[in-house]
Amino acid sequence: MTKHNDVSLASGAKGVIVGVRLPSGRCPARDFLESLDNQAQAQFKARFERLTSVGFLRNPESIRPLEVPGAPKVWEIKAPAGPGWRLYVIREQTTWVATHGKAKPPNKKVSGEARRARNIFTNWTNDE
Repeated sequence: MTKHNDVSLASGAKGVIVGVRLPSGRCPARDFLESLDNQAQAQFKARFERLTSVGFLRNPESIRPLEVPGAPKVWEIKAPAGPGWRLYVIREQTTWVATHGKAKPPNKKVSGEARRARNIFTNWTNDE
């Protein structure tokens, strides 16, 4: 599911990763990725290349589904550089929709990040 108002972050034979573009024109996922140092950017780039060319990442140190009630399921793509960075994504068939990113939150705040990702995603899907 790609839309005219998304931002391409990566693409390959087995899928694409797009960022949500807000009504303001900003893309929180792209803004987050561009704010990172070179090491963290390289770690995310490697994960994106594998995810879009193979279709999955097996290592739980690279990606994990968040065990938070609600739908749709929210995943976090992880980069260990710095404080440990997280990019929140929702999967729609072969499209991974990136909503936002941040430094690794404490466990008690993960459900809030999942809620934020779902809100951004829902507003984006309803914005047509």
